[in-house]
Amino acid sequence: MTAGVDWLDDVIAAGTRLRDEAVRRDAALVGPPVAKLVAVGLATVDLDRLVDRLGGEWLPVVRDPLLGATTRRLAAELESEGRPAVLILEPDTEGPLAAALARFGEGLAAIYVRPGRPAGGRFEATGPFGPARLAPGPAWGPHVLALEPRATIER
Repeated sequence: MTAGVDWLDDVIAAGTRLRDEAVRRDAALVGPPVAKLVAVGLATVDLDRLVDRLGGEWLPVVRDPLLGATTRRLAAELESEGRPAVLILEPDTEGPLAAALARFGEGLAAIYVRPGRPAGGRFEATGPFGPARLAPGPAWGPHVLALEPRATIER
C-alpha cells in the first residue's frame, strides 16, 4: 500500500467491490436498500508506522474483538463527502485479522456494512461501530462485518 493523493479513493473503491461480493454471499445483506458501506479497515503489522506513512490525524477507537484488532480511525473532518470511515487495524490476538495479514500482507482486510433491514440472527460482539457479526467468508478474509441495522419507527 502506498501513500498518495488517491490512496483513499482506491481503498474505498476496493471496499465497495468487496461489499458487492459479500451481498452475493450473504442473503442477510441484501436490501432493499443494499447494505451500506460504513467503513473500510486497513491491516498493518505496525500501526504507528502506517499512521506516519499515510499522514493525517488518526484517533484511537474501541478495539474490534471480532477481528482481534487494535484500531485507529481517520479523523472525521477527513471523511467528508459521505465517504465511509477508514480504520487502521493492527492485530492484538491470533484472530481473523492476523490470518488476513499472513495470507495477503498489509492492505484492505475488512469492511463494515450496515444492512438496510433487520436480518435476524445474533450479533456476536460490540466493536468500533456497535454490535456486529462476521459475515460468511473465508477464515483468512478479507472480512466483512455486518453491523446491527439502525432502529427505525414504522407507522
